Amino acid sequence: LLAEADALLRTQAEADLAALQGLDPHTVDADALRALPPARASRTLRQWVSRLGGSLGTDPVHRVMMDWAAMPRARALRHPVGALWLRQWGGRLWLTPRNAGPTTDLASTPVIAANSAPLVWDGRRPVTLPDASTMHLLGAEALPHPLRLVPRHAAPRRFRPNAERPARSLQQTFATLGVPPWERDALPLWVDPQDELAALADLAYSASFAEWLHQHGARLIWQPAPAHG
Repeated sequence: LLAEADALLRTQAEADLAALQGLDPHTVDADALRALPPARASRTLRQWVSRLGGSLGTDPVHRVMMDWAAMPRARALRHPVGALWLRQWGGRLWLTPRNAGPTTDLASTPVIAANSAPLVWDGRRPVTLPDASTMHLLGAEALPHPLRLVPRHAAPRRFRPNAERPARSLQQTFATLGVPPWERDALPLWVDPQDELAALADLAYSASFAEWLHQHGARLIWQPAPAHG
């Protein structure tokens, strides 16, 4: 009877988890999780973490269900779970890898080091970036002008994707695009010859660059560096 009851609870947890996840298995809807009855929410949370190779004790479960529920949605939170970080941001929970050290965060590895030599790309061929990710231009032979890769700390602080609206801060743009704070340093940022932000990876473009891409039926494709297991 106990085995049957356990099987039923696991089945319920799997069904709840399916409703909380999108296409990415490493993130779930935190608000919807907390809307479940407490016992179901706890089982579903543990099931999710277990499926991705971790395990949760009482403390992190209480942290997610109680402490983190009171935190602002824009605040990025994290708690170590074995080889993973359990995170919260933007109304969602995330599981990301971490190193063995107590503070090292693999997800924050920048695409380009601060002291790296300038990298300029004309679009004629795919380019491999310092972190082993790649950029491709499809639909056109070359870019209208070379773009230069810059680290986030050296990038312009404001970005204008719409010519009819004021420029927004880079931080606001990342939030609007749904890019979690711990992933932002890994995005390649490209500036044009006027030192204006032209492209945030393949997620957003300046108004002028977007118009050029549209006119030429072209697009950029960014392929992140392969994960190291």
